[in-house]
Parts: sequence; C-alpha cells; structure tokens
Amino acid sequence: MNIDHKLSHAFFNATKKHWLSRHIAVAASTHLIWLMIGILIAVTSWDVEKGFVPGDDMVFTLALLLPAWGVTALISKFVNRERPYLETKQKPLIDPFVHTASFPSAHATFAFSMTALSYLFVPSLLPYLFVAGIVVALGRVATGVHFFTDVLFGALVGIGVTSYATAIIMVLLGN
Repeated sequence: MNIDHKLSHAFFNATKKHWLSRHIAVAASTHLIWLMIGILIAVTSWDVEKGFVPGDDMVFTLALLLPAWGVTALISKFVNRERPYLETKQKPLIDPFVHTASFPSAHATFAFSMTALSYLFVPSLLPYLFVAGIVVALGRVATGVHFFTDVLFGALVGIGVTSYATAIIMVLLGN
C-alpha cells in the first residue's frame, strides 16, 4: 500500500471514530457543494434592480461546468481506480449515489470548477469558494470514498479545464 492510500485510510479511520467528525465529514462531502452551486447561481443571476432573475447567465454559468466534468468522466473510465472503502472492505460514511471509479473525484472537480468560475466572473467570492472546495475535497477523503490523490487531481482538472474552456468559449463568443 502506498503513502497516499495509507494517509487516506488513516484520515478516514480517524474521522469515523467520533460522532461530530462523522457528521462534519458527511456534510462537507455531500451538502456543501450544493451550497456552492446555489451561491454561484444566485450571484450570476442577480440583477440590482429586479433581484434574483434566473435566465441565460445562470444557464451559461452551469454549462461552463460541463467541460471539466467530461474530462473527469473520461479519465475515470480509463484509470478505473477502486474506491478506498472497497479496497479495505469497510463501510464508508456515505454510500456514493453513483458507483463510479475513484480517480479523479468529480465532487472536487465541480467544487474547484466553481472556484475557477468565481475567479473569472465574481472575484470577491474566490477565497470563500476556494476554502469551500478544500473542505468538500477533504470531506470526500474523510468519508472514505476517495483517496487524497483523487481529490487533488480533481481540483487540478476543475481549475485547469474550466479556466481553459471558459477562455476559449469567451473568445468564440467575442467577449
């Protein structure tokens, strides 16, 4: 077992020993990402005069998350890494909704895609979404569904692919 696996399993085992750390890990790994999406949608759909106006900006923002997700899905199919809880035959703190390969973490990809989008469109949100992305990623390891390298690579894909794809799309749109 390599150092990544040892550290990831140790973090998971330490988390599951206390009821409070279990609840924090589950909230971080499953619920926080929805709050991040809600904030990003609200901020990109806010009109100073009318308030929240869902429309083209919201759809455009959500569509910018798709390239990173696609890259993550492709890498996941080729690498096909087993999840930590399957390797150790332990019950994770959460049961993944969709049973896919572990590498890279789609949750980390989405969290850091939103961080990249905040940098491009709402820079004042960057520190908050960056910290939230880190918490989501660590929560995925703490619940036993990902290794540290899964979330690290997911973060890199999220930031890199989203930034690059958004730049290309903006050039194509003439912005």
